[in-house]
Amino acid sequence: SALIGAAFGLLFGGKTDTLLRGSAWGSAYGVIWWFAGALVIMPIWLGTPAQLNMAGMKSAMPSLMGHVIYGVITAIVFNRLAERSAGHAIAPSLSR
Repeated sequence: SALIGAAFGLLFGGKTDTLLRGSAWGSAYGVIWWFAGALVIMPIWLGTPAQLNMAGMKSAMPSLMGHVIYGVITAIVFNRLAERSAGHAIAPSLSR
């Protein structure tokens, strides 16, 4: 999750300047990971082919909302951390 969240920051970090835009990009990112994770990566790890058909999508549909929620939360956290780091100067070094 940390790597996927960091990838969000690298790919969409500049587009999360407002909470609404960030949430929209986060939702899209969640859908992308739903396709990549639930329909491609996980089936392959389980020894079956990718499930890029209607039956596969239908069976993976319950996890779609979880992926979208993850993407939105990732965007909100990224937005808040970016605002917070922009508002604080780097602390001076204590070593001389």
